Amino acid sequence: MDNLIYIFAVLGCLIVLRLIKSLLKPSTPRADYILNKALFSEAERSFYGVLNQSLPDEMIVMGKVRVADILTPHKRLGKSKWQAAFNKIAYKHVDFILCDKHDLSILAAIELDDKSYRATKTKSRDAFLNDAFESANLPLIRFPAQRSYIPTAVREKILAALSTSLPTDPTVSMTASEVTR
Repeated sequence: MDNLIYIFAVLGCLIVLRLIKSLLKPSTPRADYILNKALFSEAERSFYGVLNQSLPDEMIVMGKVRVADILTPHKRLGKSKWQAAFNKIAYKHVDFILCDKHDLSILAAIELDDKSYRATKTKSRDAFLNDAFESANLPLIRFPAQRSYIPTAVREKILAALSTSLPTDPTVSMTASEVTR
C-alpha cells in the first residue's frame, strides 16, 4: 500500500512538473506567414519615384490596389452574374492608382508592363483589365518597364490620358487644366 501511495505521488509530481515546464516553455511561433521584403519590385519602386516627381501637386500615388477596390460590377447584372464579374476582379490588382489629393477620388490606374507582359496569360489578363477599366470610364495607363524614364514624358502621358477621360455630359464643364488644378 505504501508503494502505491509512493507511485501516485511520483506520478503526480511528474504531471505537475510537465505542466510547469509547458507553461514556462516559450511557445513556438507560427510559420503560417512570412514578411515580404518590400511592397514593390525594384522596377515598380523606381517607377514609383518617377511618378511622384511627374505628378501635379494635386495628385497622389497609391500602390498595389485591388481592382475590386476601384471597380464594382454593375447592379443590373443580377446576383449570379454580379458575383461572377466580382470574382474576376477580386484577386487582381493594379500597380498604381492616381488620386485627387484633396478627396482621394480615383483619377486613373497605372500598370507597369515588364517582360511578363508578352506572356499569353498576362496578355489575356491585361486585355480583360483594359476592357473593365474602359467600361467604367477610368483611364488605365500603361507604361513599359525600362531602365530610366523622363518625368516630363510620364507627366504628359498621364495628363493626356486624363484629358481624354473628362466627362462628356454637356452639363458638366471641366477643362484639362482643371484636372491638374
